[in-house]
Amino acid sequence: HHSDASVAMGYVPAALEGSPGRFEIEVLGKRRAATEQPRALFDPHGERMRS
Repeated sequence: HHSDASVAMGYVPAALEGSPGRFEIEVLGKRRAATEQPRALFDPHGERMRS
């Protein structure tokens, strides 16, 4: 599978639920912008057809 994007997984405190979904994470010692993606990045059931 591929998503055409860099992917990181993590936990967000429940107190931030409903926030805009933009965060900063540290990757290899550098701060990077991150955006919450609440839906799957791939189509596990093949519902979206490829051309």
